Amino acid sequence: MGKGKTILYCILDWGLGHATRSVPIILHLQKKGHTVVVASSKVIIDFLKTEIDSFETVELRSLHLRYHKKYLLLGLLLQGPKFARIYLKDRKQIKALEQTLTPDLIISDNRFGCYSSVIKSVYITHQIRFQLPGLLLPFSFMAEMMHAFIYRKYSHVLIPDAQGDSLAGFLSERTSRGEYIGLLSRFEAQEEHFKKGTIAVLLSGAEPSRSQLEAHLIKLLKTEYDQVTLIRGSNTLKSVEVPKSWKIMGCCPSDEVLKVLDRAELVICRSGYSSVMDLIRLKKKALLIPTPGQPEQMYLARHLSRQGWFYSIEEKRLGVKDIKRAMDCVCHRPEFTFRQFEKIIDRLVENQ
Repeated sequence: MGKGKTILYCILDWGLGHATRSVPIILHLQKKGHTVVVASSKVIIDFLKTEIDSFETVELRSLHLRYHKKYLLLGLLLQGPKFARIYLKDRKQIKALEQTLTPDLIISDNRFGCYSSVIKSVYITHQIRFQLPGLLLPFSFMAEMMHAFIYRKYSHVLIPDAQGDSLAGFLSERTSRGEYIGLLSRFEAQEEHFKKGTIAVLLSGAEPSRSQLEAHLIKLLKTEYDQVTLIRGSNTLKSVEVPKSWKIMGCCPSDEVLKVLDRAELVICRSGYSSVMDLIRLKKKALLIPTPGQPEQMYLARHLSRQGWFYSIEEKRLGVKDIKRAMDCVCHRPEFTFRQFEKIIDRLVENQ
């Protein structure tokens, strides 16, 4: 291997999913002797510091976009000016970093404005296609064209999915410039050690939907299950009243999350793509509950349920019987690859 390169790695901060799936790529680049500079919001940088021993950082402005479960399109359109301001600010910072940092390669996990016209730029996304719900379906093509306008500014597009048995289904149908790199997970495969009747609840996402699901699940679970670990996804939340046998955790590093998932018979969580990749990696049985108003999660939940890979249910229809059905569900999944990205990333880094 030649001299180590400098990699500017930019990450979208719309939740933690883009950061968790970036962990294996960043660790691989460091193992190969490259210097990785992470550019993202403070929340993402702070999270990655619990996962990776040492890396350089550049702080970018937080996106803070929000879905409205009833008025999705209107809500996103109203946030358009804010998105445009952040996009332009990212472009300004990247152009400055071209001169001060002089990276050999830029990698952007869905951070739209982090590309260069003079430095090879790689865009990572699992969502090439869009499928908006109901009356918004005709706008799906418009969303795809807007996204294509962004990723065509990059020299390469990498899709964290498998070719053939696709985890993301319709969403990741390849563009002519895309390349599948297999699945990404911050975890390594584990032997099954679950304890019968044990449930792990992983909560994430924006408020108030996170707290609403938390309250609903506590109400459903507390009368039927006593071996529950609730990972709330934050250390700054108000306390909640749960049975004494339950365990409550805040925002946890991956090794602690892994211990909880390892002993759980059932995992209950949102149907975010990075969470699903982690569940596949660990071969866990799960109840997936899509975030209301998020078309991607709604589609993924339906797709994965139809494939027979997971049990899913809409939040408004969730009842105690669904938890029992999810626990009894027999899931047959294909074998997915998780280290395919290494050779592809190595090739992109070395072929400047």
